[in-house]
Amino acid sequence: MNKKKKTTLKSIAEYLNISVTTVSRALSGYNDVNAETRLQIQEAAKTLGYVPNLAARRLVTGKSDAIGILLPVPYGDMRDHFLSHFLLHFGRSLHAHNPNLDLIVSYAPEGEEELSTYQRFIDGQRVDAFVVMRTRRNDVRVDLLQEQNIPFVTHGRTETCENHNWIDTDAVAGFDLATQSLIDKGHKDIVLLNLPERMYTSQMRTEGYSNAMARSGLIPDIHTTEVIDDIPYKISLDLLQQKNPRRALFVLLM
Repeated sequence: MNKKKKTTLKSIAEYLNISVTTVSRALSGYNDVNAETRLQIQEAAKTLGYVPNLAARRLVTGKSDAIGILLPVPYGDMRDHFLSHFLLHFGRSLHAHNPNLDLIVSYAPEGEEELSTYQRFIDGQRVDAFVVMRTRRNDVRVDLLQEQNIPFVTHGRTETCENHNWIDTDAVAGFDLATQSLIDKGHKDIVLLNLPERMYTSQMRTEGYSNAMARSGLIPDIHTTEVIDDIPYKISLDLLQQKNPRRALFVLLM
């Protein structure tokens, strides 16, 4: 069985009777190739089944054509529905924007080892940019990426979010409305099971919940927990099994 010969830039150039340089520049997106010629080259590449040599291209451009997401280990459980849906829809959007961009997902334990993992990705030029998830109030990951001028966007805010790109929900308003909804249903003893205080969204959720409780003259009762193993379940069970069980338990750990 004969192995099919790999299509190269030279193959396309010979097929169209033009120079290899023109083919290379057209497929690399340079604007010094006229639109008609560029279209002919793109169609020929598709017809001949050309697959670019990404390793060689990355050596020339200095880009990896990949976006990285390094998940903090305590939140790296793929059974987390929020995380799974985020990665699914982010990956789809990335592909729709540019099919040649890859999404690289890995794990990085919090602390010094987490930063060393980021540094390893940066030094090895494994990705061109990062999405930083589960943001903290004072986030050393953000500090590192800013210091080394690496493109990134955070999913969630930080104390210095005015200095970087981010996307987030209004947790203050959301938790205010949710708490008020429980109050309107007649609940007065409402417990908030919240994320760890180091996470920026935790303080926003606390603020929204506390605002609603204060308006009704109710006393806030907040418990924080790591979202690992069955800790949230045990805390919830303990609260519900107390002598005077809570009438309402507000839990949103994602």
